[in-house]
Amino acid sequence: MSPGDEGRAVEALQTLLAEQGFFREDVDGVFGQRTVQAVIAFHKATDTERTATFSESDWTRLATFAVPEIPIRPDELDRIEIDLTRQLLYRLVDHEVVDIMPVSSGNGDLYENAAGNLVRARTPRGGFSLYKQYNGWRISYLGGLYRPWYFYGGYAIHGSESVPAYPASHGCVRLPIWEADYLFDKLWLGLPLHVWDS
Repeated sequence: MSPGDEGRAVEALQTLLAEQGFFREDVDGVFGQRTVQAVIAFHKATDTERTATFSESDWTRLATFAVPEIPIRPDELDRIEIDLTRQLLYRLVDHEVVDIMPVSSGNGDLYENAAGNLVRARTPRGGFSLYKQYNGWRISYLGGLYRPWYFYGGYAIHGSESVPAYPASHGCVRLPIWEADYLFDKLWLGLPLHVWDS
């Protein structure tokens, strides 16, 4: 495949990923980190191996993609749903999924909290709402949180420079930096957020 053909193939992939809610960037034909994370999110959503390799059979799967089952909440038109099993965040507008993003949540390991006690790195499950937000970086004793939206105590969805395809945080819900930038103008205080295992 020539470089031109490869670029056109990546453009086609980015376009299809965008149509299905996985990609929010400019279609540029470059298979960079933003495309890598979108492909990994697609693989998470289809319960396939969580890699950035896009195979021939993935084209059909992506073209015919249907969003996995999400709880129905008739009274909440707009909301965030976080599936910890698949490690995905869904943004819904008027009951429709408009964005699907890769996340990395609590890894279950023990760590020392601010009081010096050993606690489990676990992301809270349940129904919450966004109650506090910071623009830019917020530095805590556990590290940096980029543009965090807090939903329960010190737990937030926030941008991070490390968002592997598996749970790796102390309990917060990590997003790629560019996804945190994208969400900054899309979310608001009081927006419902639900965290669950599929």
